[in-house]
Amino acid sequence: MMTRRATRFGIGWMAAAAFVAGAASDCWAQPGGMGIGGSSGGQQRDQGQSDSAQGESGSATGAIVRFMAAGSEDDELIGRLLVRFESGPTRAFVIRRKDDLHFRLGGKEIPPENLDDVLLAGLNVRVGWNTDKSSGKPTAYLTTFEFTELEIEGLFLAYDADQLRIKGRPANNQEWPAPKRTARPRSNRPPRTYSRPPRENAVAPKSRAAPEKTLRIKFIEDVSAVTDDVTRNAILLADLRRNQRIKATIVFGRQMHLLVSASVQGAGNEDEAGDRSGKHDG
Repeated sequence: MMTRRATRFGIGWMAAAAFVAGAASDCWAQPGGMGIGGSSGGQQRDQGQSDSAQGESGSATGAIVRFMAAGSEDDELIGRLLVRFESGPTRAFVIRRKDDLHFRLGGKEIPPENLDDVLLAGLNVRVGWNTDKSSGKPTAYLTTFEFTELEIEGLFLAYDADQLRIKGRPANNQEWPAPKRTARPRSNRPPRTYSRPPRENAVAPKSRAAPEKTLRIKFIEDVSAVTDDVTRNAILLADLRRNQRIKATIVFGRQMHLLVSASVQGAGNEDEAGDRSGKHDG
């Protein structure tokens, strides 16, 4: 009896192993199949999904994880950029000098030697890429780059060195950016139905404004611009007063944000202002 059971177990195990080997062979044989270090990007592009974050080329939105600048003596690379995409994966890209890729903030170009100041961890960006296979090892490199901007409005609180603090919320009834997560697959169970009829003269729920947040926003010299909302004249940070109304365009980030431009109401309220905000307001 023990011999028969052992024999049946051995045959069943061998059949299962053969099935797995056959499935793996089919996967390698298919053009879109995934191998070690490979991706299903080709199959996704065939389906028209140009916004995939896993293909050999494409474009997608995400957040900066880290920027690593190459040395000035490096004639080929400006640096390497890690991006965590909304669709899930984190990918590394090289920034090559020969591609003449431009980095702009508020229409002003950031030179390569200053990228450390603006490519901060957590900032929302959109990148495009391609893959170089000429060296035998596929290398993903950036082809396009742009910051994802957000308009906010609120009150100016203070500034310190190269940072502003603003308490506000997104303008135009927008929501705060939030990372998108892949939805879990649902079962084929039909949706629930309710037989209770709707109430007459039911009032639709009011949409709530996004909650206020206090943001630390980095001011980039010669790039960020602060102006009077009436005269459009430039304003120094030292001339801003606490509790002035302010509208700003920023690059939203996880912790630190970048100031693209801002306009403030001219005079501010002297009763609320007190001393100039300067560096005395923590």
